[in-house]
Amino acid sequence: MRKLIALVALAIGLAAPAAAADWHLAETEHFRVYADDTAEDTKAFAADLERLNQAMMIVSGNLGKKENMPLSSKVRGYRFGETSDIGPPIGPNSRVAGFFIPRAGNSVALVPRGDDNEGVLGTKKSPFA
Repeated sequence: MRKLIALVALAIGLAAPAAAADWHLAETEHFRVYADDTAEDTKAFAADLERLNQAMMIVSGNLGKKENMPLSSKVRGYRFGETSDIGPPIGPNSRVAGFFIPRAGNSVALVPRGDDNEGVLGTKKSPFA
């Protein structure tokens, strides 16, 4: 658990120098995505998340009225590196490819930009996936 908290603190710390590095912010109705990627790819990823959220709302029958969400209710997503950059802080030999910390306010998600787990069963590069 302490490793998880340290990783979240690292991700939050990465958001601060976002303007100084090649980090970009894309904001949608439900998400604020900070990504170590191009501005276009960051916007496209945020739009994909919004479409996924809409699909999940339809499937769950949870479509309510649209209203402006406060900033603290939007999920903050940090998209960077490869899957191997996210797993090791969780534990040795971890194959975690991203994670989400739900909270009443300021929920956080860490998502890899790429997948470097070539040939690992269950990944998109595996012939058995």
